[in-house]
Amino acid sequence: MVLANLTQDIVLENTKQGNIFEKLLEEEFIRQVKYYNDSIWYYYSIATIIPLAIFFIYRLFFPKDFSQSVTKNELKPDIWDRIVQIFIFYGPVYYVFDLYVYIALGQYGVCFFAYTLHHITSLVFLPSLIYLNYYNWWQLSVPLFHACLFYFKDNFFIEVCYLLSVVLFHYGVRSRVCRDLPRFKLAHKALFFIYTAIITMFLGQCRDM
Repeated sequence: MVLANLTQDIVLENTKQGNIFEKLLEEEFIRQVKYYNDSIWYYYSIATIIPLAIFFIYRLFFPKDFSQSVTKNELKPDIWDRIVQIFIFYGPVYYVFDLYVYIALGQYGVCFFAYTLHHITSLVFLPSLIYLNYYNWWQLSVPLFHACLFYFKDNFFIEVCYLLSVVLFHYGVRSRVCRDLPRFKLAHKALFFIYTAIITMFLGQCRDM
């Protein structure tokens, strides 16, 4: 009797797990996840433009003084650094759900490769760069112009600014005070994959899937 009940419980549990797995692969459910994830990301990005622009300008004219670093170029955070994290933390969360959508939909091709490469690479190195004790202007330029891409859709000037911000970020990563830190070493290597993804998106005219 006990064995029969145990077997029944296992079957029911497997059935539930099977139903959950099937639900995760249903196109309607996937589209809903995509809709809500994209909506949150869109409005979140729009809301961050002005704050990030303010922080960007502030850091541009009042940069961190690395000569006063505490240990191994790590600086003490100030209130600006803590506030900035509110406006940049959601990126990796979005990429997790978006990656699930692309894989689950199974629309394989050039754009799938580009977005997947971009998202996986970002998930590898972004978390270590979001929770920093300090943010320089060249670090803030990337999320700022990335957010602007949502508001100024298909704007060539903004797209160029975003690309330049990535290049400037790479330059900053390789600067004397940053290049020896492990998180920036990782970013340096990861950025080549990001370049590949961005160029592929551009050549493949990838807007979304």
